[in-house]
Amino acid sequence: DLEAANQVLQQDRQRAIETEKMASLGRMVAGFSHEVNTPIGVAVGAVSQVAESAGKLQDLLHGDEVSEELVAGNLASLIDASALAMSNLRRAASLVQSFKRTAVDQTSEIQRDFSLSQLVDDVVSTMRPLYRGAQIHFDVDCDPHVQLHGIAGAWTQILTNLCTNAHKHAFDNGKRAGAIQIRVARESSQVVLRFRDNGVGMEPEHIQKAFEPFFTTRRNDGGSGLGLYIAYSLATQTLGGSLACNSTPGVGTEFVLCVPLHPLKQQ
Repeated sequence: DLEAANQVLQQDRQRAIETEKMASLGRMVAGFSHEVNTPIGVAVGAVSQVAESAGKLQDLLHGDEVSEELVAGNLASLIDASALAMSNLRRAASLVQSFKRTAVDQTSEIQRDFSLSQLVDDVVSTMRPLYRGAQIHFDVDCDPHVQLHGIAGAWTQILTNLCTNAHKHAFDNGKRAGAIQIRVARESSQVVLRFRDNGVGMEPEHIQKAFEPFFTTRRNDGGSGLGLYIAYSLATQTLGGSLACNSTPGVGTEFVLCVPLHPLKQQ
């Protein structure tokens, strides 16, 4: 009976974890859709201006007399509007590519070669909608030469959960101003990611329970208590590394992820 009850508990826990992962992805999708609407909206407005200026030029060319000054003015408007549309469409395309890589990685357990610097940039980019309106600065320093072979999705999920956790707990859902530092470097035979915030910090008794499943200090605020547990499980079980937490109340919190360095897969 005890074995059967334990098996049911493990199954329920796994379902809760999968639900939380999908909820995290859903929040990311919602934030991304809002973020990508801005450059697309600007591009649509710029293209409308292009059409208007082109129509004016056509009318001028069909007239008996053509004012060089008006033609030059409309051409300048065409050039400016086209440049504005192009820059915003490129911005939208960059967001889409970043989101695509992050979303695919987050739902995939396939091993592949990847740049850790690009992965961190992608995650930070997709998390910006969550931090929109908050006076929280991201300071990222990642060695661009760190190329890994492994499950990129585990790295993506861990970093996403740390960003979400900091927003909710360290900065009180974005109401507090502050900064997040992300440092990634190769140290001996492992890769070390340090995620540090200068938020409210954690009490010693909370640090001890931080990675326990379903532990949260925000139960009444929609917290599931699975974010850090999932990050810890991925770090230790999927990546074969470790995830540690150091914190001082009123000063901030630091998470240190250490993962053994595996060489890139030879083609």
